Amino acid sequence: NAAIGYVSNIKLVKDAGTDVVQAVKDLSKVNWSEDINIYVEALVKALELVEFEEGLKVNVDYLNLDVEVLHDVVDTLFATESFEKLLPIAANIALGLPKVQELLGNQEVVINTANINWNQDFTTLVNIYGEFQNLEVKSVDEFKDALALVKRVFADEAKVESVKSILGQLADTTLFNDVVVPAANAIVTKVIAEKAPSFDGILDLTQLTEEEWKNDFASLVNIAQNVYDICGFDFNLAAINFDEVGGELGTEVIDLLLNLNLLGNDETKNQLVLAALAQFKVFDEETIANIDLSGVIWNSDGEYSENANLQAILTIVAKMAKIEGVDVNKLTFDWNAILENDDTYEYIVDLLDVVVDSKLILELVPSLLEKFVVPQLDKFEDEDGTLNEVINGLESEALVLEVQKLVDVVKA
Repeated sequence: NAAIGYVSNIKLVKDAGTDVVQAVKDLSKVNWSEDINIYVEALVKALELVEFEEGLKVNVDYLNLDVEVLHDVVDTLFATESFEKLLPIAANIALGLPKVQELLGNQEVVINTANINWNQDFTTLVNIYGEFQNLEVKSVDEFKDALALVKRVFADEAKVESVKSILGQLADTTLFNDVVVPAANAIVTKVIAEKAPSFDGILDLTQLTEEEWKNDFASLVNIAQNVYDICGFDFNLAAINFDEVGGELGTEVIDLLLNLNLLGNDETKNQLVLAALAQFKVFDEETIANIDLSGVIWNSDGEYSENANLQAILTIVAKMAKIEGVDVNKLTFDWNAILENDDTYEYIVDLLDVVVDSKLILELVPSLLEKFVVPQLDKFEDEDGTLNEVINGLESEALVLEVQKLVDVVKA
């Protein structure tokens, strides 16, 4: 009891709040003589997980521990009265540690340990560890070249299924939703505020439900798998399979990405677009303030959605990459061969048809023309400003339609 009284008065414990202090004091009611015997039993079982070398040097293969023994140790620990009482205390105190606070950006993170099923979650975590072993990571040194490790995992269908299982089980734990997500949200908020302030305050990880996290994790793994199949995670033009980019794999990436619960509803996605324009300084603040994306619909079963438009654009661009004279992988173009090919004009018309249907693109066209096209008019003979007047005088949709007519004339 004296020891518990001392611990309850430690500054780190007091800083964790009155609930934590009271939880520490309540440990005085535990039958410690019985619990200590059980802890010793758990320790004896845990010794099966280590190897003692000469000179009492302890060797632990952290990546290949016996899962059955781990389950036995966990079951034994939860047979005590105190272990489950200690865990929420430890979790709350951990959040107050200086290094953790630095990681969290000194933000106040509220975690709810009352609803955590510690026993079930620890059992799940051991199962996750067992699934991780299926990835066949032999040494922690493999994490130093993370890209090589990821490539090896996604080259094996069974390993990819293990990744899906790991993330799905993780999302099922109460620990993930009530502790990990609030802490992760604070970290993400800190990083965004420091590295990409235009995106600050748009995303909130804590708004997703358990089921939404599970769906997003599955989608993210599928996106990664498709990207691997398209380019093998070698992000250079020479490695990209443009047949796949415009095929099922590429269009599925767009569909999965735009349906992520993490990206929120249409309003949130529109905020992300505007934030990207600001963060990468595509337009100035005044221009962005005048961009109205309220009519943009990202996902819909109806005739219009930017999801469908972007998929269509990707498919058309991939077709254009196959035109004779085009070598996208080497970024070389034989313009004579390209302009002599009737498919070139057909694909341009198809592309413009999609552009006309895109409220997102049409809303951005005037600002894009103002910044990138109008300044170039000085290079042409437009002394009376006719060309400038035409470009600035037409609405976005009308301008695209005029370009379509021009393409039809050239094609004829």
